[in-house]
Amino acid sequence: MILTAILITFLSSLLPFLFAKAEKIQGWLVALIPTTLLASFISLDVLNKGNIVESNSWLPELGLNINFYIDGLSSLFIYLILGMGIYIFAYANGYMKNYKGKSRFYSYLIVFMAAMLGLVSAGNMILLFVFWELTSISSFLLISFFHDKEDSRKSALQALLITGIGGLAILGGVIIIGAEAGSYEIQDWINNVDTIISGKYSSAGLILILLGAFTKSAQFPFHFWLPNAMAAPTPVSAYLHSATMVKAGVFLLLRVGPIFSSTELWQTVLPISGSITFLLGAFFACVQTDLKKIFAYTTISSLGVLVMLIGIDTDLSIKAAFMFLLVHSLYKGALFMLAGIIDKKVGTRDIRLLGNLWTKMPLITIVGVLVLLSMAGLPPLIGFLGKEMIYEAKLQIPEVAPYMTFFSVLGNVFMVFISLYVAHMVFFRKEHKWPKEPSRAGISMAIGPFFLASLSLIFGLLPQKYIQPYLQSAITAIKPDHLDFEIHLWHGFNHVLLLSIATVAMGAILFIYHRSTIPFFTKVYHKVFVFNFSDQFFKIIDGFIGINKKIADFVQHGYQRYYLSTIFIFTAAFLWYIISQTWHSDFSIQYDSISWALAIISIIIVALSFLSLPASLHRVSVITITGGVGYAMSAIYLFYGAIDLAVTQILVDSLTVILMVLVLPKLPKLVTYTKAKGAIRDLLIASSFGIAMGVIAFMSATNPSTNKISTFFVEFSLSIAHGKNIVNVILVDFRGIDTMGEITVLVLASLGIYSLLKIKKTH
Repeated sequence: MILTAILITFLSSLLPFLFAKAEKIQGWLVALIPTTLLASFISLDVLNKGNIVESNSWLPELGLNINFYIDGLSSLFIYLILGMGIYIFAYANGYMKNYKGKSRFYSYLIVFMAAMLGLVSAGNMILLFVFWELTSISSFLLISFFHDKEDSRKSALQALLITGIGGLAILGGVIIIGAEAGSYEIQDWINNVDTIISGKYSSAGLILILLGAFTKSAQFPFHFWLPNAMAAPTPVSAYLHSATMVKAGVFLLLRVGPIFSSTELWQTVLPISGSITFLLGAFFACVQTDLKKIFAYTTISSLGVLVMLIGIDTDLSIKAAFMFLLVHSLYKGALFMLAGIIDKKVGTRDIRLLGNLWTKMPLITIVGVLVLLSMAGLPPLIGFLGKEMIYEAKLQIPEVAPYMTFFSVLGNVFMVFISLYVAHMVFFRKEHKWPKEPSRAGISMAIGPFFLASLSLIFGLLPQKYIQPYLQSAITAIKPDHLDFEIHLWHGFNHVLLLSIATVAMGAILFIYHRSTIPFFTKVYHKVFVFNFSDQFFKIIDGFIGINKKIADFVQHGYQRYYLSTIFIFTAAFLWYIISQTWHSDFSIQYDSISWALAIISIIIVALSFLSLPASLHRVSVITITGGVGYAMSAIYLFYGAIDLAVTQILVDSLTVILMVLVLPKLPKLVTYTKAKGAIRDLLIASSFGIAMGVIAFMSATNPSTNKISTFFVEFSLSIAHGKNIVNVILVDFRGIDTMGEITVLVLASLGIYSLLKIKKTH
C-alpha cells in the first residue's frame, strides 16, 4: 500500500498539466492530492494499530528490498509533510497566479512531496538514500524556478552541491555501517547495536552520516546555503526550507539515534554543532532587513536547537525535540507565507520600508503577531511549551547545565528580540515607505497562515488533548522504554519559569532600545564575521573548475599520436610487470606439431606488416595491405574451425577498406611530420608493446593452463544463464557489459555518421 501510494504520488505530478486551463483554481485542485494522501495515512491509524511493515522484492541477492516502515516517528513527519502540503498548494494558488510555468512548479512540488514521503517511510537505508537524493534534485528545480535570474541559478547550484555532497557522504556511511551489520535494513541495525558500535569502521560510518545530516539541515559550517535558497518562490521557502526538507537531516538523526546515541562521538559533535548553529542563526537574524532572510536565519537557529537536543539524548531532551519540531513547523511555515503576502501586497520585504500595516491588513496583523509570539516563546502559544521543555531538558544535565543553559538563554533572548522587532517594524511602526498601497490578501493566501496560527494557539491551550498522543508515539519509536509524559501549559513556579521570564525580559529590553541595539549588532556582525561562507564556497568551486581545466588541457591536448602513445606505454608497462611476475624458463616447443599452412600464413602476415611501413606508400596502398593482414588472420580462424570469427573478420576488414578508400581522397596529402628522434621513440614504444604481447602469447602457448574458460562457459551457460546457445550467453550474460559498450559505440558512430550526412555545404 505504501509503495503504491508513493508511486501514485509521483505519477500525480502530471496532473497539474491536466489542470493547466483551470488557472484560477489550479492550486486548489492540486491540494486535493496531499488531502487524499493524508486521509489515507490517517486511516492506517498507527497510533492504535501499531507499526506498519511493508516489504517488496528488489535485489534479494544483494540483500536489498523496497521495504517501508511506518512507526510513530514516520507518522509525525508524514502528517507534517502532507498537512503543510495542503496549505502550501492552496497558498501557491494565489501567490503564483501571475507567473508563467505554474504547472511545472506544482509538478516539481509534488515530486518533492513524494520524495519526502518515501524518505520518512523507508525501512531500508539504501532506499532512504535514493529518496534523499530525490529531495535534493527536486529542491534544485524549485529553487531555480526563476531560472532567468542569476541569483536563483547560483543559489540552486549551491544548495544542490552541498546537499549532494552530503548525500554521497550518507551513502558511504550507510555502506560502511551496512557492512558492519550485515544488512541495510533499519530494524536490523537497531537489533545489532552492539555489533555496529564495536565495529572497526563504525566511527567513520557515523561521521559520514552526520556530515550528510548536517548539510541537509543547514548546520554550521554548512548553514549558508539556506538563506541563499530564499531566491526560490515563497511557497517553496514555506514548505521546503522551514517544515520539510531541512527537517530531513533531523529525521535521519532521530532514525539512527537508537543506534549511535550512546557513543561519545554522537554526544560530543551534535550538542556542540547544534549549539553553535543555534546561537549564530539567532544572532544573524538580528542584522537582516529582508523578511525571508530573517526567517531563514531563525530557521537555522531552530534546526540547531533540534540537533543539540537530539545529541543530548535524554528522555526530556527527546521529548523537547519532538515538541519543538512541531512548534517550529507551525510558526515558521506561517511566517514565510506572511512574508510572501506582504511582498505581493505591499511590494517589498524590506522591514525598513514597511510599517503601520495593521491599519490596512488587520487579519494578517493578528496572524503575524500570534506566530511571532509563538516564535518568541510566549504563552499561551505552543512556542512557550517548546521553550519550557528545552530549558527543562538542559537543566537535567548536571555536568554541562550551566554552559548549555547560558547559551540557550542567550539564543532565545535573540529570538524574543527579533520577534518583537519584526512585529513592530512590519505592523505597528508609524513610519513607512510602501512601494504601493497595501491591499488585502485573498482567501487562498490567507487560509494557510490563519490555520497554522490557530493551531499554534489551540495546541498551546490544549496540548494534552491534541498533540500529546502523537508525540508520545513518536518518542516511543526512539525510546521504547520512555515513560508516559504529560504536557501542560502551566507547570507552576520553578527554575524553568524563571528562566523563561528572564529570557523574555532581556529580549524585551533589547527591543525597547532597538535603535541602539541594531546598529551595535550590525557593527559586531561586520567586524567579527568577516568570513563570508557563501563567497568562499563559490571561490572554491571556481578554483576547482580552474584546476580541472588545466588538467584537462594537459591530458586532452588534441594530439592523437600522444593519446595512442600513452595507451601503449602504460599497457606495455603493465604487460611487462605481468611477465616479470609469471616468468618461467621451462619452454617446450614441439616443432613437429607446427602446421606448415599456419607457418606460411604467419609469414604472409609478417611480410604484409613490414610492407605497410614505408612512408612513401600511398594511403590506399597502406589500407589495402593492412586489409590483407586481416584476411590472413581470418584464415587462421578457419584453420581452427572458428567459422563465425573468420566471417566477422572478413566482413569487418572489407567494410573498413571500402570506407577508408571512400574517405581518404577527401583528406589532405600525406606530410612527414615525424623526425628521426620521433621515429626512434615510436619504434621503441611499438617494439615494447609488440614484444610484450609476443612473449605473453609464447608463454601461454608453451605452458597452457589446465583451467580453460571454455569449460566454465560450457558448464554454466545452461545452469546459471539458462541458455543453450553458448555464444549468445557469452554475449548477453557473461560479457553483457562489454556487449553493451560495443552497442553504445555503434550507436554513437551511427549518430556521428548521421550528423555528417546532414551537414549542408555552405558554398
